Amino acid sequence: MKKILYIMIGCISLGLGIIGVILPILPTVPFVLLAAFCFAKSSERLDGWFKNTKLYEENNIKSGMTKRQSFVLWVQ
Repeated sequence: MKKILYIMIGCISLGLGIIGVILPILPTVPFVLLAAFCFAKSSERLDGWFKNTKLYEENNIKSGMTKRQSFVLWVQ
């Protein structure tokens, strides 16, 4: 039951993330991060598929933040 819920939330948030690429008023990265979390929790197959998508790679989610970027965000 949890797997199905994670898959549904992941698909919805991925859809919203894709829409956010087109519409500047809708953020992309939070929805993509939520989709990554949900797909990782639901199954290894979906997690692997999602990590190989162009949207995941374009948003630099693999690399994460540097310490300097994190510090700048906390200071602001």
